[in-house]
Amino acid sequence: MGPLIDSAAVARVDRIVEDSASYARVIVQGGPITDGPLASGAFYRPSLIEVEDLDAPIIQQEIFGPVATFESSTVKKTPSTGLTRPSSA
Repeated sequence: MGPLIDSAAVARVDRIVEDSASYARVIVQGGPITDGPLASGAFYRPSLIEVEDLDAPIIQQEIFGPVATFESSTVKKTPSTGLTRPSSA
């Protein structure tokens, strides 16, 4: 659970996570708390996002919310070139 400064910050973080779905893989999509005792505050459930491009907006922006990103890759060794990172499929 991530407390944010106000409801505008919650909306901003939610928009960033929603937009990231167009260029990244959202593993866990959090979101604003809409029910229960925390609904009247500025709380956001955590999100986890997998990215391939380190120039992606979600990597380059400061989010200031409970959003974690990670990059995964498969590295293989080939005789002719040494270590390579295969292109995305």
